[in-house]
Amino acid sequence: MRGENAKLKSDIIKLKAMLQEEPDAAKLRKKVVDQQVEMASMRRVMKGIAKERDALRRFKRPKVRAAQALLTRQNHNVIIKALHVDRDKFVTAEEIAEARRVAIALRPLFDEG
Repeated sequence: MRGENAKLKSDIIKLKAMLQEEPDAAKLRKKVVDQQVEMASMRRVMKGIAKERDALRRFKRPKVRAAQALLTRQNHNVIIKALHVDRDKFVTAEEIAEARRVAIALRPLFDEG
């Protein structure tokens, strides 16, 4: 027991000496804990922002998917046929109306936000 007691006293003396060498250790530990708490808080906020972003994407996505489905060679040809300079004199009202319909349906692809 005495040997163990002496060893523990020796350890206490060593720990006290280490504490005297680095008096700022407690302050540094407190700073580390404060930063860890702040990081955890920031992570919670970022997760909330990511969920909000994903919800907005899901809300807008059906319109964009529908517009992307219209990006076909056939619809491109409809627009070019109505707008091509060589066909100005021969374009019918139906061709212009169809080109307008396709162009308006593509608008969600160019909306920002």
